[in-house]
Amino acid sequence: MVAVDSATAQEAQPPEEAPQTGASGAEPVTGTQDASAEDAAATSEDNPDKLPPIEVTQPAVKEPAQGETAEESAPQVAAVRPAPSRSRSYTGTGGTEGLAGLGESDGQDTGDGTGESAWGPVDGFVATRTASGMKTDTPIIEVPQSVSVITADRIEQLGANTLPEALGYTAGVRPSTYGSDSRYDWLSIRGFDAYYPGIYFDGLFARNNNTWAAWKVEPYGAERIEVLKGPSSVLYGQMNPGGTVNVITKRPTEETFYEAGVQIGNFGRVQPFFDFGGPATESNKVLYRVTGLGLKTDTQVENVSVDTLYFAPALTLKPTTDTTLTILAHYLERETGVMSNFLPPEGMILPNKNGRISPSFHSGDPNFDSFEPTQKAVSYFLEHQVNETWQLRQNARYGMIDLEYDSLYGTGLDPFDPTQRLMGRRAFFSDENVDQFVIDNQAEANFFTGPIEHTMLFGVDYQWNHFDQTSGDGLSTPIDMFSPSYGGLFRRPPLFNDSDTDLTQTGLYAQEQAKLWDRLVLVAGGRYDWAEVKIDDHLFGTNSEQKDEAFSWRTGAVYVTPSGFAPYVSYSTSFLPVSGFDPFTGNPFDPETGQQYEAASSFSPPAARA
Repeated sequence: MVAVDSATAQEAQPPEEAPQTGASGAEPVTGTQDASAEDAAATSEDNPDKLPPIEVTQPAVKEPAQGETAEESAPQVAAVRPAPSRSRSYTGTGGTEGLAGLGESDGQDTGDGTGESAWGPVDGFVATRTASGMKTDTPIIEVPQSVSVITADRIEQLGANTLPEALGYTAGVRPSTYGSDSRYDWLSIRGFDAYYPGIYFDGLFARNNNTWAAWKVEPYGAERIEVLKGPSSVLYGQMNPGGTVNVITKRPTEETFYEAGVQIGNFGRVQPFFDFGGPATESNKVLYRVTGLGLKTDTQVENVSVDTLYFAPALTLKPTTDTTLTILAHYLERETGVMSNFLPPEGMILPNKNGRISPSFHSGDPNFDSFEPTQKAVSYFLEHQVNETWQLRQNARYGMIDLEYDSLYGTGLDPFDPTQRLMGRRAFFSDENVDQFVIDNQAEANFFTGPIEHTMLFGVDYQWNHFDQTSGDGLSTPIDMFSPSYGGLFRRPPLFNDSDTDLTQTGLYAQEQAKLWDRLVLVAGGRYDWAEVKIDDHLFGTNSEQKDEAFSWRTGAVYVTPSGFAPYVSYSTSFLPVSGFDPFTGNPFDPETGQQYEAASSFSPPAARA
């Protein structure tokens, strides 16, 4: 990208300390201005020829390394915007109106002096508040659990085009677990797979069934991406013990802004994008935002391209000063092939008499290689401030995924070929439809008893998920890895799965955050879940039903010192139902459970909290 953003003196922000080279190879050269608006004005009077600072970013164009996609290597080459500050007035779930800057606020302050909201934008790379760790708008330093926040500015600085790229520098997260993949956001958190049972969008579960229809994240549509590490069933119900990802979607702001641009790169990459919004009325009672992106590119793998269309409108209604309704929707359509070739070690890391296999080799065939998911969702976030103590919230989402998937994949060297040129292949297909409804009802109370500040949360949530799956797998013809021939005729293989699955969960939870003497924070919470799985197997004509119940809890303590260090200790648990029956007893498998003891320390410089 070659972009020049000019800003007024009032918008000047202190420089962030961060890596100066992102995933795209860009090396920014930045001029910054630390002076206040008054100082800047005085400087202009003393030296009228002195211009405001500008920022120029020039990417280094490079070919992708082996296993790297065109998405990972593409530079931004053009962008046009008025460079509004990210310190925009914002209204979101939690009843907090404020700005996500580090020094100014037009709305209701959150109490930590930053004006930042846990659901809103952050000016720079350092977030100070989170909702993922408590389901309340809480300073990160007061959460007795590890939370990482990747802001929109950080995502842009990294040049991240996928969720794994955005989380590439996040402690405890292993991105791209199985290498570059144009289909999925493979992740592991603290050694546990984070692909299943799913991630969260705006605090609402986006579940999958551990199959091939899974929710995809478009980083350009994210205001922030939060990683909550460790067991957290006390807030969210069933999940694995490693942790989870919560993506906060871009929401309307009270400041009019617009952004538009295009990325171009090697492999014929073209990616236009836009983001604009602001007040729809003079009273600021109706706010809107529209975000969109398109992508068309080839990849380093022959015959594999990526086409993406993303569109996300948002609307906020504020009929009264105590009531806010935000509606978010998104549409994500993708057409790609399979880059994961499952190549044999001979010719890659082991010798092959024919040499090395080309990085551009494609083990599939363009006549039978497509991964085409369409993802749609609409959510609403309703909040009402009853009085100075009580606030009510209801968050809900309905979403759908439709997937058509055909591919050929490698199975290693053909055992009947002494020349080591041929690789065996299998054919695979899967047609899937996902319907999902999630709702979370919350009541939050904020009050004092003597020197103790209380934040109490009570909630009940429900989720319903329906998965319709038809999948098949079978032997196919081998392919010459050193002189491949494409364009064959392939048929879909025999079925191995034809089923409908319904997953439901209902949970009741309560949590107390008690803050004593403005230093010691005590946290305790409990939750009880009822989960049910129903499977209708059309292939074998059988039906099965499994029910599980579980109690999850968490307790912890944080002490925030004047120096900015905040040592904490905590204990938390998780549970995850496991489908299937014990072949020896005939009883359903018990849920997978996890527990964690954690002792650590957070640090936030006092200047950042001032």
